[in-house]
Amino acid sequence: MQNLVVMDTADVVIEDNKTGEVFASTTMQLAGLSGTNATEELRGGIANKVLAILKTDKTLDLTLRDALFNTFYLRAAQGMEIEADGTTTVTYAETLSVVDGAVTPTRTPVGDISYVNDAGETVTAVAEGGAVTVAETTGQTKVYYDVDVTGDTMTFEADKFSRNYKITLRTIAYDPAEMSVEKEIFMIFDNCSPTGDFDMSFEAGTAISPEITFSVLAPQGGNEMGRLIIADYVA
Repeated sequence: MQNLVVMDTADVVIEDNKTGEVFASTTMQLAGLSGTNATEELRGGIANKVLAILKTDKTLDLTLRDALFNTFYLRAAQGMEIEADGTTTVTYAETLSVVDGAVTPTRTPVGDISYVNDAGETVTAVAEGGAVTVAETTGQTKVYYDVDVTGDTMTFEADKFSRNYKITLRTIAYDPAEMSVEKEIFMIFDNCSPTGDFDMSFEAGTAISPEITFSVLAPQGGNEMGRLIIADYVA
């Protein structure tokens, strides 16, 4: 087997083992495979020397981090489904200018609105469409009100957890003498379970790069957890 230079991340294809849904990404920042196993020394004889190392409890984990946000990672970690065109009531906040003792919300309020007057008090006003009268308020004021929003909707539910997935990783390898692409490397894992852990932090100036970890499972009655294939590169 020739020596190769591997310096790229991997493209990823993830298939839901239950529904058959396929998600693919070519924008990964990280596609990592890590493994561990438990070891125990077997000692005996004079001086109680080490006779063997007992190895058990093999584990393989896949860690994927994408440069782009996609709800798939959140759905996979939580075992949720997306409802297309779902409607949810949310609280909307904005700062509006007071003109002739009234403000005009940019969206259609559901129910009354709340605003902050010049004394710093939060006051409720009746919204009946168009401009809303605000008492003892000048300049600009913060306004809060409920609006109906329609779009792709997902719920977080306490009794639902992630399903299992088939994951295929693909990357390329270079000939170190000429630095030309010579090989494709594939890793296939037929049954992987997301850990369910995730972190989605909204930070100013920082793009969300979702990261998810899968535990690779062994098949019932078998031992093959995955396969690695190094093939000639096909342009």
